[in-house]
Amino acid sequence: MFLKKYKLEHIIIAVFVIFKLFLQLTAISNSGYFSDEFLHVEAGKHLAFGYSDFPPMIAIFAWIQNLFNSDSVFINHLFNLIASAMIILFCGLT
Repeated sequence: MFLKKYKLEHIIIAVFVIFKLFLQLTAISNSGYFSDEFLHVEAGKHLAFGYSDFPPMIAIFAWIQNLFNSDSVFINHLFNLIASAMIILFCGLT
């Protein structure tokens, strides 16, 4: 009955998204900060649109992340988790 409501393609896409999130959550629990992440966090404290190293949207995401006032690796990688799931979803629907 459950399979009748949803197309098989959508179920397959959902499985891939869940699998991707599971892999990343497993990796986050065993990793720390990457060196560029410190740069992005500091850029979030000083917003500007003139960064030559990365797009300005990364600084905006870092600013939102800094609102949590957390040194958690999970919070730091939260936007990466969301973006990677959205990429898999978008590619699957395309």
